[in-house]
Amino acid sequence: MIYFSTASILDRNLKLLPEAMAYGTEYIQTKAQCLQDLEVHPLAERIVAVFPTLVFGGRVVPGDPHPTSYLTAGVKEAIPWLWLAKWLRTDASFHFIHAADIATVCSHLATSPHGPNPEPGQGAVRRLVLGQAPITINEAVATLVRWRLGWLPGVGIDLQGWLIEALIKLLRIEVNAWDRFSIRQRHFVHDPVSPPERFGLSSYAPTLTSVLEAAGVPHRGRLPG
Repeated sequence: MIYFSTASILDRNLKLLPEAMAYGTEYIQTKAQCLQDLEVHPLAERIVAVFPTLVFGGRVVPGDPHPTSYLTAGVKEAIPWLWLAKWLRTDASFHFIHAADIATVCSHLATSPHGPNPEPGQGAVRRLVLGQAPITINEAVATLVRWRLGWLPGVGIDLQGWLIEALIKLLRIEVNAWDRFSIRQRHFVHDPVSPPERFGLSSYAPTLTSVLEAAGVPHRGRLPG
């Protein structure tokens, strides 16, 4: 059986984050509680839990029959703000995965014989974090700026914690306890991660550049509404 969760509830070593239960939204807390329950379920040894990282999918231009993920839609919303984002720097990193690559891995798991959990240091339930190699926020912004054929300054303003808090107050942004934990955490990275290549398969979108190409992000001009 394949169980879908979210990588947000796991720490770097694929252990359950205590903060997921303490500060998580209802969705996060539900996922954390479910993982705890599955670990002691009688069928735990027959379960593979997959934890997608940030998911890209769909296109930013009309005409695609596939649904557009929140992250891909977010790229479209972020493009008008690149003029500002390229002047900012922050110490943070993350993994991403394309929806097509999630489907590839899950298809492989569903059609392969299931045996005892081969992952070291885990319990009965096999935990697979689906993602590509980590990328920093600064690298992501630089990639998007270059894709849009823009100019990237060599220096920028470092977004320290106090400055982020000041911007939250100044712009009157509503943040909950989980948002604040995520701001402090900054590095949502995991080891190991499981791209399709870990199973002898090939990724549809292994880099952020390939993600932008697959999403149909144009190099110039405004995106259609």
